[in-house]
Amino acid sequence: MDSSALSTSAVNPLLNDDPFQNEESRKLFEAIDELRSCGANRDIELPELVIVGDQSAGKSSLLQSLTDIPFPVASRLCTRFPTRIVSRRTPGIPEATTVSIEDHFFSQFSEGKHNDSRARYDGFKRTVPTMTAKDFEKVVEDATDAMNIKRAISDETIAISPHRDGKRNFSDDVLKVEISGPDRSHFSILDVPGIFQSLMKGLTSKEKDGVRSMVESYIKPKQSVIICVVNGTNDPANQAVFDMVSRYDKDGKRTVGVITKCDIAEDIDKVIDLADNKEKKFSGWFVVRNRSRSEVEKGIGPMERFENEQDFFNKEPWLRLRDEGSTGTKALKGHLANLLSKRIKATFPTFLEEIQRLQSFAQSELLSLGKARKTLVQKRSYLTGIAAQIHDIALQSLRGRYDSTTADGKKLRKIIRDLNDKFVLDMKMNGHSVPFVVQHVPFVAPHVGADWGKPVVTATNQPKTSNGPGFGGPNLADVGSPCLGTTSIPFQPQQSKEPTERIICIWQSIPFMAAYKGFSFEELRLSDYLQNPSISSTPNDGRGFGGFGSSVQAKPATSLFGQSSQPTQPRQGSPAFGASSQPEQSSHSGLFGGSPLFGAQTSPKPYTSVADTAHQVQSQEIYRWIRDEIKACRGTELQGTLNPDVLPTLFHKQARNWRGIAELYFHAVLQTIFTALVQILHSVCADPLTRKRIEDLLREANQESKKRGSAQLTSRLNEILSRHLQTSNPAFEQKVSEARRLRFQAALARYKSSRPSATSQLSTNGTAAEKTAQPTDDLLVIDMRDTESLFAQLHFSNSQNLEDEVHDTLKAYYEIAREDFVGYVNDHIVEQYLYDAHGPVLLFDSVYVAGLNDEKIEALAVEDETLVQKRAEKEEALSRLSRAEEIAQRYQS
Repeated sequence: MDSSALSTSAVNPLLNDDPFQNEESRKLFEAIDELRSCGANRDIELPELVIVGDQSAGKSSLLQSLTDIPFPVASRLCTRFPTRIVSRRTPGIPEATTVSIEDHFFSQFSEGKHNDSRARYDGFKRTVPTMTAKDFEKVVEDATDAMNIKRAISDETIAISPHRDGKRNFSDDVLKVEISGPDRSHFSILDVPGIFQSLMKGLTSKEKDGVRSMVESYIKPKQSVIICVVNGTNDPANQAVFDMVSRYDKDGKRTVGVITKCDIAEDIDKVIDLADNKEKKFSGWFVVRNRSRSEVEKGIGPMERFENEQDFFNKEPWLRLRDEGSTGTKALKGHLANLLSKRIKATFPTFLEEIQRLQSFAQSELLSLGKARKTLVQKRSYLTGIAAQIHDIALQSLRGRYDSTTADGKKLRKIIRDLNDKFVLDMKMNGHSVPFVVQHVPFVAPHVGADWGKPVVTATNQPKTSNGPGFGGPNLADVGSPCLGTTSIPFQPQQSKEPTERIICIWQSIPFMAAYKGFSFEELRLSDYLQNPSISSTPNDGRGFGGFGSSVQAKPATSLFGQSSQPTQPRQGSPAFGASSQPEQSSHSGLFGGSPLFGAQTSPKPYTSVADTAHQVQSQEIYRWIRDEIKACRGTELQGTLNPDVLPTLFHKQARNWRGIAELYFHAVLQTIFTALVQILHSVCADPLTRKRIEDLLREANQESKKRGSAQLTSRLNEILSRHLQTSNPAFEQKVSEARRLRFQAALARYKSSRPSATSQLSTNGTAAEKTAQPTDDLLVIDMRDTESLFAQLHFSNSQNLEDEVHDTLKAYYEIAREDFVGYVNDHIVEQYLYDAHGPVLLFDSVYVAGLNDEKIEALAVEDETLVQKRAEKEEALSRLSRAEEIAQRYQS
């Protein structure tokens, strides 16, 4: 009888203190094995002992000592695929050994694997009562052939041409060896191929890396207990297994070190230091003695092998080990069994909850993939379901009804409103070719009272333009900033070049300086006066602009309304803003006979200080544009009247930017809405092939909508730019009237600001009742003897008045037409696009699907192969998890 055979005749010395002796532990052990058999290890991490090491580290001999399985130590057959050994104690049942192959769910070595490997493996099963070393070697050879693996890596044919015969060197499919008997102990361990430190003959670098990846996949899970096998005859620094183990178990708490071949080790001290946990910190270290060649040839049994190993470690130098319990295979197996038992007890209670969670997730994923659609009815039903979901989400989103799960990219109404706001602003800021001038009433000094002497500046009184550079434009002083006068920066003439002419303009007006832009003459003058009411002794002496351009010598001057006055003696200094010095007359300071406060002249010119502002307004491009068009359209009209072609021509030029802005807006709507629709499609359709074909369908509809919308936009613009100017909107007359009122009010304000002394005298000469009845700054005093000055402010010239009328009429009509155009684009083009039954948003609904012919249904609903495979995987996972749930519930109850 072969003493190496697996039989019950040998007394197993490793059954003492078996952690799986009690009923509860055995049930958990069986539960873990059943879970692994049903494939649950693909989904959850199951506790497992994994033995790893370099090539020729002595793993096969260690496995034979731990399991009593006669591994062919001299052969290398068992090192080219994982081998799982499961040992069970079965009281009253004869000993038996069963060998099978488990198809691994992920392969590092798929090349060369049979397509029908699962069927081959189902047919491969060996069960024998006893198994000798020769029997086991034959079983391994048969398994090697079934896995389509070469018999030996060192074959000459392999060296000449690896894989020439279509076979591979390694497999990740698992050879499972189950041994049971009344004298066996519960134990389970997984052996993986040894790690290659360098390429060998017939081995490719891809295979070398594949072995490493396969080993890592088993030791990476947190529930795996790593048995790190080290060859005692090699320097630990040269063993690659340490680096791999340290990568996945940095603190070494789930790793047990085993030193083999201690009987032939040369550097015993180094082996003892390693076993004492001085070199590599693991949870524990063990030293074992491998069978000698003579013992292998004799075929000694388990009891004799155990006794020989015990005798070897019960003498020097092994007595120097700090832990007496770290020697021999018996101690190692007991330690490993206890570790496995503890991990199973700690983790098993969590399995049921984890399995049920994975089931729920897999069911959700399977539902998102949709049902299998093999028949035409199934395909039509599938498309109808997708269409109904897309239509419902899109319609609710268009109505602005979102839920908490709606992403911003799918909020269609919000997207449209955001784009519309940008369109309105773009039309307002950039729709015109040339900016209009916005009229405001100039600044008027406050009445004399408690606040006199404090600068009063209001942002609304500053001249502005609607857009673009120029006097009062948005690039000037900040709105609402205080006017600090002209004492800080001396006056310098400003130069500018006309963009269309070779003319350099020199501006002699102080508001054209960058420091004073945004403030009128009156504001600058008043601020200078309030900061220093005394008259400057020298022109522009640093006290302000009031002395600019004036003469130190006194000159004859006139009174407020043109009376001639004779000088008697020059006053010290010069009047403010270049006015001639006034003669000293009687001490009477009457309403119309006193000295002017701000140096007014007897005959105001048509362009006084505020008229200079009008001059600057004339310099604006809009006025140059108007003047050029009036000249270009001169015909048989009388002088000072307008050719009726001027306004239409100006409007058409002013509105020429509308087309580009509206087209950009419409195209942005098309692109953004289509992107949102694609997101909605992705959220309801998991099949990439069907999704792409529906997306192509929506893209085609989007292009057709673009053509219709663009044609409609062009038609509307052609209509606007070709017809006569006409509107029934009452706002037109209101805007024109308001512009005239503002110009009239501005003229009165200019006239009043040029006669401040008259208002002041009215305040000082009035009765008490008159003083308290109404503030004098709300009153305007008109000298009926000098209506020419008032007329000059109201009517600069026929040409200027005509240009103002053209400007105000054009501006009023343009603003109304712009609002009408913006409304038309939104109501008749964008909204029509959104709610068009043939447009991309609402096209794909259940009615549309019902109208498709069978050929179109087949084309749209054809299943992608990857989706078919994914559905099969999810169905298999659910089946696997269902079996795992049943096992967990059975053993947990």
